[in-house]
Amino acid sequence: MDSLYTAWQETCVRIVKTNEQSWKQEKDVYYMLEHVPGEYANVYLDLILSSGISIETIQEYSTLVDSIGKAHQHSFTRNSYTIISSTTCLRYLYHAIDIVNKLNPIFQKSILPTLVEVGGGYGGLSVAINYILQKQNSSFKLNYKIVDLANVIHLQSFYTSKFVLNNINLEFIDSTTYGAGIDSSNIFLISNYCLAEMGEGNRQSYINSLFTKSTIVGGYLQWNSDAPLEFLNRFETTITKECPQTGPDNKTVVFYKL
Repeated sequence: MDSLYTAWQETCVRIVKTNEQSWKQEKDVYYMLEHVPGEYANVYLDLILSSGISIETIQEYSTLVDSIGKAHQHSFTRNSYTIISSTTCLRYLYHAIDIVNKLNPIFQKSILPTLVEVGGGYGGLSVAINYILQKQNSSFKLNYKIVDLANVIHLQSFYTSKFVLNNINLEFIDSTTYGAGIDSSNIFLISNYCLAEMGEGNRQSYINSLFTKSTIVGGYLQWNSDAPLEFLNRFETTITKECPQTGPDNKTVVFYKL
């Protein structure tokens, strides 16, 4: 395993064991997850506002999630209203909005997919997706499974347990099986950067495990490497530039079952 991820697992275990209160301010957490530059956060904020989410709702959400781990916060002014938020919070919230929008065509077919996220950070995206579903007054509850390293799962469980998740049933899957044990009739796969960043051997193991399933109905990937995407050939696929573009070749990949 890459030494970077060995150290990250050790950090996750220590945070949970010591019940640290300001863990989002630690340099290891910042390096892995809390490093969104302000210039990008401003773009995420504008995208969130353009989606119809109110400034007050954004502030409500930021206050809620940034308090857990005491994230570094910044000021963002729009129309004489100043939002106090961490930059990473805004990225999670925008990605959640984008993902729920991409799920709508599946919902319209009366399908409630199981969301499978490969690499879940500290669980921030799952909390954000639940929040957006809740704000849309969704009456259903989706199964949501995060597949990640065993010790990282401890931090995800620790973090997400602080929230009332009315619209998702959250489960954590040890990545040693590459998701092979996931049993669902309809999977919507999510991976924001993780699947693209991992080594080719591990990525291929995930592809062999998850993409051989005839049950995948779609997915959403933030792709920040030159790793090939041929495994999506049997899907209807849309590839666009990442917005904001945080790397020269970064792209957003959305796919649906043909």
